[in-house]
Formats: sequence, structure tokens, C-alpha cells
Amino acid sequence: DNARKGKSRVIRAESGEWVKLGEAGELRPGDSVMVPEKPERHFWDVFRNTLVITTQLLAIFVVINNTVK
Repeated sequence: DNARKGKSRVIRAESGEWVKLGEAGELRPGDSVMVPEKPERHFWDVFRNTLVITTQLLAIFVVINNTVK
């Protein structure tokens, strides 16, 4: 469930070349298959940081708007 299937690669034993899994064809002896994990996402942290930045920008806008009047 946590695999990034689109980023999977075959590492050729003979040359060390990295080949996309769909383009690799048949695996040869010694080849390695690398399947990276999906990065952890902390949605609450992203939401909180976005809210903080938005609030700060809004505060700057209000201050500038009030000083111009």
C-alpha cells in the first residue's frame, strides 16, 4: 500500500544502469528491483502552516491598508 509504483526501477547488475520497471523487460541474474516508499504526509501540519501564513499575509494587508487611508 505504501509503495510508489511509478518510481520503481531495475538496477542492472552488469552496468549499474537504472531502468524504469516497465521498460526493463526480463530481469537478469543479479539485477535489483528498487521500490521506494511514499513519503509520510502530515496533513494537519500542512493545514496549520498554510493557515499561519495566510493569517500573517492578511495582517500585513490590513496594516498597510489602514496606514494608506
